[in-house]
Amino acid sequence: MKTRRRFLGALVASAMAIGLLPARAVLGADPETYNVWIGGKQVTSENMDDVLGSGSGSVKYDPATSTLTLDEPAFSKSTHESGAQIYAEGVNLTIRGTAGIEEGDDCAICIKGGNLTVETEDLKATGNDTAIFAEKDITFNGNVYLQSKIGTDLISVPNGKIEISDDFKIWQPKEGKLDDAKKKILDKDGLPTYYAMIVPKKVNVTWKAGAGNGTDIVENADFGSDVYYKKFPSDWTEPEGMHFDGWYYAEENHYEYCAGGWVEGLLKFGAYGDATMTARYKYWITGWEDTGDNGVYMPFGCIAQERGILKEGGDVHFDAGEHLPIEICLQKGFVLKDNKVEIVSAKSGEVLATVSVIGHDYEKYTCFYTECDMPDEDVTLRFATKNQSGVTVKYEVTDGAGGSWDPESGEDFKLTVHRDPDDENCIYYFESVTLDGTELVKDVDYTAEAGSTKITVKASALASLADGSHDISVNFTDGKAPVTFSVGKKTAGSTTPGTTPGNTSTTPGNPATTPDSGKTQPVDNSTTNSVNNTGSGAANTSPAPVNTPDTNTTTDGSNNAVNNTPVKNNGTVEKKKNTTTGKIAKTGDTGRTLIPLALVFLAISGGAVVILLVRNRRPKNEYDKLKHIVKRV
Repeated sequence: MKTRRRFLGALVASAMAIGLLPARAVLGADPETYNVWIGGKQVTSENMDDVLGSGSGSVKYDPATSTLTLDEPAFSKSTHESGAQIYAEGVNLTIRGTAGIEEGDDCAICIKGGNLTVETEDLKATGNDTAIFAEKDITFNGNVYLQSKIGTDLISVPNGKIEISDDFKIWQPKEGKLDDAKKKILDKDGLPTYYAMIVPKKVNVTWKAGAGNGTDIVENADFGSDVYYKKFPSDWTEPEGMHFDGWYYAEENHYEYCAGGWVEGLLKFGAYGDATMTARYKYWITGWEDTGDNGVYMPFGCIAQERGILKEGGDVHFDAGEHLPIEICLQKGFVLKDNKVEIVSAKSGEVLATVSVIGHDYEKYTCFYTECDMPDEDVTLRFATKNQSGVTVKYEVTDGAGGSWDPESGEDFKLTVHRDPDDENCIYYFESVTLDGTELVKDVDYTAEAGSTKITVKASALASLADGSHDISVNFTDGKAPVTFSVGKKTAGSTTPGTTPGNTSTTPGNPATTPDSGKTQPVDNSTTNSVNNTGSGAANTSPAPVNTPDTNTTTDGSNNAVNNTPVKNNGTVEKKKNTTTGKIAKTGDTGRTLIPLALVFLAISGGAVVILLVRNRRPKNEYDKLKHIVKRV
C-alpha cells in the first residue's frame, strides 16, 4: 500500500516539473534567431558564441547589447541575399574587434532599418560598389579602412548621416572631409572618394624596462608622426652584468635597433597605432688588449663592429652563447704570437677561453680570423703581436712644432702629424690628445681629421693656460708625437725697433759721434732717448739707433733711419719741430743748433725788409699774403 502511494507521488512530481519547461524544449522547437547574418549564416542562440563554427570563436554576438565582436575571422564567399558579408535588419548594431572583410556581391556591411556604430581596433571593409550601407546613422569610433572597387558611393546613409567621434579623424584621402550634409567623404578637391581611412588623432607609445628595472614611460603622439627612439632612462637599471642594447616592438617581438642606446633619436618609427617598446639587453665585448708590439692595423678588424672587436668608445653587444666572429688585422710584417686570442672576463680578468686564429696575407696587412661562443658576461680580447719584419714606426710633427699661441688672438692651435710608414692611414692609428698630461675631449676640446693627422686644439681649451711653455702629445696606438709650444700675451701694437710707425723706442746708452770732431763720446745710460714716429702705438722699450745732426751717419758710416735726431754728448736731447707732423721732437745739443737758427732768422728778417720796400709795387692781395707771412715769422 505504501509502495503504491510513493509511485503515485513521484508521477505527480514529474508531471509538475515538465509543466514548468518552455514549450519549445518540451516539443523540441528551433533555437532563438536574431536578425544578424554573417556571410549567409544567421546568428542564433546556439551559435552566437562561434557564429562561423570554426572552433576559434572568431565571430561572437551579444544579443543583449546587439554587439558583434570580430577576431580576424575567415569569411567565406557566400553572402546574405542582400549581397553583404555582414547584414542586420531592424537592429542598431555595434561592431568591434579586428577583421578584413572582402567584397560581397554588393557591399561589405549592410544595416537596414537601424544604426551602425564601428568601434573596431582595425577594420578593412571592401565593397564591390558600396563599402558600408546603413539606412540610418553611421558612427565611426575606431580604426577603419574603406574601399569601393567600381564606384564612389563609398558610404551610403539614405536616411541618416555620418558621424566621426572627436578622438578620430579622416587620415586618407589627404585633407579629406565630410560634406555639409554629412553623407559623403570628400577629397581635398571636394569630390566623393572611392577610399577612406579613419584613424585616432592620438596614439600611445609605451616604453618598458623589460628584464631591467624601471617605471613605464607613456608617450602620447599624433597619429602618423615620427616617434624617435629614446636613450636608456637614467633612473632605470639594467639587469646584473648586462647592458641596454635597443628596443623591441613587444607586440610582434620585433627587434628595432637603437644604436646601443648612446645615440638618442638616431632612428624612428611611424606612430600609426598604439605600440609598446621593450628594452633589450646584452653582454659586451668591452675592447681589446695588444700585449705585444702594437701591430694592429686600425682601419680593419679592431674598429669593425660586425666583427666583434672595438677599442674604447664603442662596444659590441652579444647575447650569451651567441656565435661570436672575431677578426684582427695587423700591419704587414706583424703576426699574432702563438696564433692565439684569449677571451678574458672584463670583471675578474680570468681567462675564460683561448681560441686559435687563421691568418691571411694582404698587400698592406695580415688578417687573423676566429670564432667562438659569447660567454654570459662582459669580456675583453687579449692577444700579442710580434714584429717579424723589423719595421719601425715614427711619428713626426710637420706643422706646428715649436709654435706659440697668443691668448688675445682667439685663434685655434693647429698641428699636423706625419706617420712613417703608412702616412695615408695615419688617422686610423690616432687615439687621443693630452695637454700637460691631461687628456682632452675629442670634438669638444679638439678635432682630428685625415691628411696625415690634422689636430686642431680649440682656443677654449687653451684659454686657462698660464704664460710659458706647455706640452701637447698626440697619441697613437703604436706611438706618440710630443710638441712643446709657448703661451704669451703680446702687447698691442708692439714691434721691432724703428720698423712700425707710431711707437716710442728707448735707446740705451750707446756711443754717439759728435758733428764737429767725429770722435765717439760716451752717452749717459740713465737718460732715455725717445723717437717720435708718425703713427700711433704703445711704448716699445727696444734699443734704438742714435743719429748725428750733421751727417746722419753712425761711427761706422752707415745711414741711420730713425728720424735724424741729434743727441748731445751728455745724453740729453733737444726739442725740435718735426717737419712731418708738427709735433715737438727731442733733439741733440741745443747750443750747437742756435747758430743755424739765428742765420735762418736773419735771412727771413732781411727778406721781410725787402718786401716792405716794394710793397707798393705789388697788388694788394699779394701784399696781404706776404704781410701775413712776416707776421707769423
